[in-house]
Amino acid sequence: MLIERLDAVIDRRVEARLQSVKQKSVSPAIPICSFVFAIPATGIVLEGGAGVLGVGLVWAAIVVVNVFYSGKKISDIF
Repeated sequence: MLIERLDAVIDRRVEARLQSVKQKSVSPAIPICSFVFAIPATGIVLEGGAGVLGVGLVWAAIVVVNVFYSGKKISDIF
């Protein structure tokens, strides 16, 4: 009896976890587009004379957009 109840609880938890994973599937469109726009943005920043700091800011913004889009915490990624 106890084992049957534990088995039912475990089954419900596994099913709930699988449902949450299925709902969080992320399209690769935003990361791909961010890199497509990152190359010209990097060129524009370098032509404008912003240097390494400007390039760092552009790429930091790209990382932030992709992290927010993924729905993950930064601590989960790094």
